[in-house]
Amino acid sequence: MTRAPVEVAAGRVEELPAGTVRLLEAAGRRVAVGNAGGELFALDDTCLHRGGSLARGHLDGEVLVCPMHWWRYDVRSGRRLGQPGLRVARYPVRVVDGQVLVTVPPAAPVRSWREILLEHAREGRPVHRGASLEPPGPPAMKAVVLDFGGPVLLTPFERVAALERSLRLTPGTFAWPGPFDPAADPRWRAMQAGELTERAYWAARAAEVAAVSGEPGVPAMMARLFDGPEAELVRPEARGLVADAQAAGLETAVLTNDLYDFHDQAWIDRMGILAEVGCVVDASRHGTRKPEPAAYRLVLDRLGVAADQAVLVDDQPANAAGAEAAGLRAVWFDVTRPAASYETVRQALGLATDGGTP
Repeated sequence: MTRAPVEVAAGRVEELPAGTVRLLEAAGRRVAVGNAGGELFALDDTCLHRGGSLARGHLDGEVLVCPMHWWRYDVRSGRRLGQPGLRVARYPVRVVDGQVLVTVPPAAPVRSWREILLEHAREGRPVHRGASLEPPGPPAMKAVVLDFGGPVLLTPFERVAALERSLRLTPGTFAWPGPFDPAADPRWRAMQAGELTERAYWAARAAEVAAVSGEPGVPAMMARLFDGPEAELVRPEARGLVADAQAAGLETAVLTNDLYDFHDQAWIDRMGILAEVGCVVDASRHGTRKPEPAAYRLVLDRLGVAADQAVLVDDQPANAAGAEAAGLRAVWFDVTRPAASYETVRQALGLATDGGTP
């Protein structure tokens, strides 16, 4: 029997000022309710690309942008910009006595495995011998969260030669040993000791580059360091891990502190691996940074997993320690031994290693 739609209160009008979006959970559905320049709207919360939460996105005029991979939806129709054949459901909204009301059709009831198997039997569809009436138990780990610079993207230290070539400089002009020779890099040691922030470290390196190039700022330096095809910039082990983790049913994410501050949107769009993972979270855009606990909660909430069900991979020991303190399992990524580090990650996730065993 078809159940009738229900009208649900989503708060008062003054609680939804222009430019804001909030999540409404009602009738078994998740709905993104927002105010686009004075026009109230309600869209199904699930992005059609990778299931991102549109309520966690942001409004660009009358366009709602998914926070995962930036798919854009017209709030007036629910259609995806550039692909009008794709659309998310749009629900009626009205205001009564200052209260925002949304009409939501109830979600289809979730059936148990037993109900599904009995239906198969009634309809003569085969049930494999030995099949259990109970769903399989959850895996020990449900998600892997990767830092971007280091575990996924090569480090700037590994790209210094490309930087020098782009500026037509003598090889060895920039002496940046970093983790590859900490004894020869006082700034790196100061950063590891907590006496210097990571941003301050790279600002100092950018000043060295600007003195030669005349191009000030960390983004200008990063643009030269990482000017090349993705295949030359991203570790192949990272792409292999993401593919294997997803094939095993694990959630995948990137958690970074500096993606949007270090790189421009055009460059980010070229990094296909950022579209391959389940979600990308730049903690600094949410008022926090690793190793603060709130940074890890952001990505756990996006993935819908508990802290003890996720493995975090980070090349900064402080960030790995912060993850452990937040309840995640952390793997410190040694950028001087990337292949061995990824073997450790695979073991933590229960994935096959190069030796063919979990």
